[in-house]
Amino acid sequence: MKQLLIIVQLFFSIQLMGLTASFNATVTSGCVPLVVDFTDATTGGSPISWDYDFGDGGSSTAQNPRYTFTKPGTFKVEMTVYDGSVYSKYSVFILVRKNPAANFTSSKNSYCPGEIVSFTNTTIPGDTTVKTTAWDFGDGNVTNSNGNVSKTYNNAGNYTIKMTVRDNFNCASTISKTAFITINPKPTPAFSYIAKYSCVAPQKVNFSNNSGNSVSYVWDFGD
Repeated sequence: MKQLLIIVQLFFSIQLMGLTASFNATVTSGCVPLVVDFTDATTGGSPISWDYDFGDGGSSTAQNPRYTFTKPGTFKVEMTVYDGSVYSKYSVFILVRKNPAANFTSSKNSYCPGEIVSFTNTTIPGDTTVKTTAWDFGDGNVTNSNGNVSKTYNNAGNYTIKMTVRDNFNCASTISKTAFITINPKPTPAFSYIAKYSCVAPQKVNFSNNSGNSVSYVWDFGD
């Protein structure tokens, strides 16, 4: 009976040592969203089930799952394999970094041609400082500056402004504001008049305002 007990204990010890859970991850750190492919690398035994706990509330029973981490943090990914009699566990930590949040403002959105347009960089950094900031002003001109920038538009129209920031971990963020800046066309002063010429004052003249792109007018009659 004692020998049988020893044999049984030895059998289960061999089984326990034989099944060794393991997996490989394509990446163990990166920026949100972080896509990771997990590949089963279990040795010994013949697993019949796999159970992944991704540490953020997500899970999978696939042997080789792909998972997307959608929030920043450090997550313990644990795999449990089972061969019908023995369980084995293996875990790896995945670091998901927070992206910077690109953003900008302008003191106003409507300007005249040739007027200086000032942009204020209101980007919020992620897990490290911002390394580069690319500004696309919507007129074919692009500049790189981490601070505030100014721009002059010469042509009337609506301009979409796009900003892309990238930090020291290579995490990036892009924001695009459609028709954010409006450059109004220049006013075109013009008038016509009708007068009956007479040598006797007063002389009545009827003026018609034919100006374009205008909202206010000042007349100077030269007298």
